[in-house]
Amino acid sequence: MRLKIIEEFGLGGLPRDRQDHYLLLVGDLLFRAVITRATQKLAETDESLLDKLDKLVDTVGEDYTLVLDFLLQNVPGYQQIFTEEIERLKKMSLAVFGVMPETVVQGE
Repeated sequence: MRLKIIEEFGLGGLPRDRQDHYLLLVGDLLFRAVITRATQKLAETDESLLDKLDKLVDTVGEDYTLVLDFLLQNVPGYQQIFTEEIERLKKMSLAVFGVMPETVVQGE
């Protein structure tokens, strides 16, 4: 996920501390969007997995990696959801800033 965000949002040329800052911001937005859609998908397909996901989220705190691994293994179409949400965030950045995300980041 980290490398995908760096690539998609043009963070590769930034110093590590700035990359980490933007990764935290974008990663949090992306995680929230993906988990919302994934829970909707699980509610439609397998309630027992939704219960397992709830328990996992309660126990892992902010360790997104474990939650994302669970989603990857158990949510049909997870990769598509992830890709669509990245594109949606990029479009939102364009709508808000009038430029693609990498331009905003480089211009700071």
